[in-house]
Amino acid sequence: MAKTFLILHFHAEEPFGPVLDAARAGTREEVILNSPPFAGLDAGAPGRVLPALLRLVNSLGVPVLLSMSNERLVRALSDPTEHKALSDGVSRGRFLPTPMPAFGADLRLLAPLEVADEVRLNLDLWRMAMITPPFAAQAKTDQRVVLHEADPARALAQLRPAQGRDPLLLGIDLGSVLRSGDADAALSRLSDALQKRSDCKLVTPAPTPHGWAERMLQNILSSGTGYPSFDLARGDGYGAGRDGFSLELARLAAPVASCARTLARHGGAIVEAGFDHSKLDPKVGRGLLLRCLARGGALDGIPAIERVRASFQLATVLFDSLLADPSALEGSAPAAVFDLCAALQASVERAVERARTAGGDAANAPPLAEAVKLKGKLGRLLPQQDPAAPAPERAAFTAALRKLTVAALAVVEKLAEPLHVGCGS
Repeated sequence: MAKTFLILHFHAEEPFGPVLDAARAGTREEVILNSPPFAGLDAGAPGRVLPALLRLVNSLGVPVLLSMSNERLVRALSDPTEHKALSDGVSRGRFLPTPMPAFGADLRLLAPLEVADEVRLNLDLWRMAMITPPFAAQAKTDQRVVLHEADPARALAQLRPAQGRDPLLLGIDLGSVLRSGDADAALSRLSDALQKRSDCKLVTPAPTPHGWAERMLQNILSSGTGYPSFDLARGDGYGAGRDGFSLELARLAAPVASCARTLARHGGAIVEAGFDHSKLDPKVGRGLLLRCLARGGALDGIPAIERVRASFQLATVLFDSLLADPSALEGSAPAAVFDLCAALQASVERAVERARTAGGDAANAPPLAEAVKLKGKLGRLLPQQDPAAPAPERAAFTAALRKLTVAALAVVEKLAEPLHVGCGS
């Protein structure tokens, strides 16, 4: 029987990361300061997984693709044990770095310039870490399966690849493996399962031509060519452009003159600041917050309402930064922002409806009556445009939008309360 060629791709990402951590720690807004940690994440410091991954790769004898978000890459480099495993794996050709969008951004929400900037930032951080890593492109294949499983060996047992087709690219989310509580054991079981498969043959990803990364960036800028994310299929029902804070509204509220739209050339400063926007040039810091609003959802165990909550927290901190900088508030607010404000109310309405359908029993159901009451307050806070009046000053509009955002965040925090019952803060 013909065997399916199998290419392995491992991915490590911070579900929220230090950008949000720093924003939460530095705010004065009580609704954020009093909010609990995000459900779906392990308590305490994130665990190590790269040493176990290197042992798995050595046991298989085949190089694997490895992608890491910027925050996760920097954290690995700050941990001596993970740094050594990463350095050994890359220098020996066991780990083949493949660039990924920074901050887990949803590329569908970004313009070509921003997409190229996302990938460039990841490339630059890999170079800062490894000098000249052998970048590899994702395999182009119609067969692609991504496992977001704490025990990927168990999921692998159900895998039935199609025979006689392209190689199968098998993606494995390392964050989900960490949630097993024992990454070594989970990856050891995966190694055994892969070696026992009689219908698959592990193969090395195809060599990538020299200068591939630079040509790929040029193609994005010149022809709008997209760049694949780790998991092409978003399966948790969360859409960063639909369910969270409106990225389009945030862009209009933070004009280009006051908010950097490209971040790659500031990569060194961002790393040195620990992804804390308050330690960066204000324009770069606001650009960092704005980019993180485009963070997409994946099948990583994070409830959708928590992603909504994170986006509204980031937006609140963004508006605080704008209001603290008079130069960012010059001029008038564009007329389009008034219609976009309704997107905030629509986002909260979707969150309330989702909570209503998810609340299976009275003990765990969200406090919907109180949330609906608060939601009604949003309608009264929506900034209204008078066509007969002159355009409002940007400062006044930003203050009104910030007030609306905080009120919306209060609703979302109420909806998320059942996830934190019995959890320590």
